[in-house]
Amino acid sequence: MSKTGRLLLIVVFSLICLGLVMTYSASAMYAQQKMGSISHFFWRQFIAAILGFAALFGCAGVNPYWIRRRSYVWLLISLFLLMLVFVPFIGRPAGGAHRWIGWGAFRFQPAEFVKLAMC
Repeated sequence: MSKTGRLLLIVVFSLICLGLVMTYSASAMYAQQKMGSISHFFWRQFIAAILGFAALFGCAGVNPYWIRRRSYVWLLISLFLLMLVFVPFIGRPAGGAHRWIGWGAFRFQPAEFVKLAMC
């Protein structure tokens, strides 16, 4: 790994750790009152950070040209996902707008996938 890559990894890791500390300090009392555990939101964020690091290292080995050759497929998939939010029982409303796709406890916003596809 290059010197720049290591520095970037250190900066990302530091920002994630700072975010975890801020999440804990901002939500500890609310989590205690509503969830019964002072560290409920911290652990949720920590698990998401671990999954994010796994995705980071998994995607680091992907050849960018492989992704570029399949860019139209990614865009078509993202458009399909954007249309799925309007399908009953798949699209989930939040705040009065249908922006989420959900199956059971799993939910995600297709707009996030579109951001990756557009890049």
